[in-house]
Amino acid sequence: MNTSGDGKNGLYVYCFARPDHVRQVHQPGVGNGNGVSTLIHNDVAVVFSEVPLAEFSAENMQDPSWLVPRAYQHEQVIEEVMSQSAVLPVRFGAVFSSRDALTSLVARKAEAISEFLTRVAGKAEWAVKGFADMGQAEAWLLRSDPALVQQQEALLVSPGVRYLRERRMRADVQNHLKLWRRTVAGQVQQELQEMAEDVRSLPLAAPDDSGEQEMVLNCAFLLLNHRSNNFRAEVRDVESWYAEQGLRLQVTGPWPPFNFCPDLSASPLAPAPERR
Repeated sequence: MNTSGDGKNGLYVYCFARPDHVRQVHQPGVGNGNGVSTLIHNDVAVVFSEVPLAEFSAENMQDPSWLVPRAYQHEQVIEEVMSQSAVLPVRFGAVFSSRDALTSLVARKAEAISEFLTRVAGKAEWAVKGFADMGQAEAWLLRSDPALVQQQEALLVSPGVRYLRERRMRADVQNHLKLWRRTVAGQVQQELQEMAEDVRSLPLAAPDDSGEQEMVLNCAFLLLNHRSNNFRAEVRDVESWYAEQGLRLQVTGPWPPFNFCPDLSASPLAPAPERR
């Protein structure tokens, strides 16, 4: 295969891995093109495909019908390599014009890449998201929070005073819910991170249109592979503890360690955003 780059084709990069662990990659690669190959630099293997540069136009990168299936193929290649070796995954769309350009980048970043591969060997990323039924959480607070219970009892007064106290109580309930969200998220993360090698807090998604379901926790945990079953069991135990309060936990994995990658932002090989 010609990988020298002739202005028409480029080298599309999926991830970095250990050359002595990466065997043949059976996934067809992005666009079902020329298959997947490796470029070796010392103790780092770059997993790549040759692709037509013109396909990665700004127009295509904004077109979901073009982007989505290729992003899926990108992920499939990384996950196959991950079954053989530690990986440093690369964001979708990292294309180099030539082998020389790619080799130069790898030479500059080789130490950081190699250190990361050593760090994540035998580990994987697991995602945990927490979703709250806000109606159930509010009902639980009204039953269990002494200050709110006292305010409810104080409503048994004349209608005029009751109206003012109800307005004040509604504001207090919302403040208590905000505190509850932060507190529960912090407690759950603290309980789960005791089993992890590292953890990252990720942005929360916006509430759904109804406002009844709200994401209150979004974390990535780096786990030793042999601890994954115990970790999932711990997630179930934590969820059962908070179920009465309206909290539901979702755990997924194993994933390539996207959220623990070193900062390679000075190059096209910045860590990929979360895709869960």
